[in-house]
Amino acid sequence: MADALNKSIRVHQALHGYADGHRLLASSTTLKPRDQKTMLVMSDVSGAGASLESHGYLTGYPLMDSGVYAVARTWAATEMARPGCVWTHTLLVDFADLATLRSMSFLNTAFRRPGVELQQSNYAGPLA
Repeated sequence: MADALNKSIRVHQALHGYADGHRLLASSTTLKPRDQKTMLVMSDVSGAGASLESHGYLTGYPLMDSGVYAVARTWAATEMARPGCVWTHTLLVDFADLATLRSMSFLNTAFRRPGVELQQSNYAGPLA
C-alpha cells in the first residue's frame, strides 16, 4: 500500500467469520493475546439485531500491545446458513507508519469480502 508520498508500507491483515462460531479464519501476523481478544470482539456484528448495508461498515481501533491500528470492514454473511453471521476483513497498520501517512483512504481499495468458497490464502500474507 502506498500513500500520497508513494512511500511503501506493509499492512498486515486478518479475516474473521463463522466456522463453528465467530473466529479468526486467516491472518498474516500473530498479535499479542489481549489484542487477539479485542479484535475477535470488534470483528463480530455491532450490536444485537444490527442491520448491515451491502457495503458493510468500517471500524477503527488501536491494538496497543501489538503496536498497530486496526481498520476493519464488516459485511453480513447472508450466504451462510446461520443467521447473523458476518465477515470482517481487518487491515493492521503499524503505529510508526501512521505518522507518515497523509491519509488512510487508500485502505478502502484493499478490503476484500470473501464468499462461500473462502480462499484463506488471500488473507494469509501482508499487503505492500
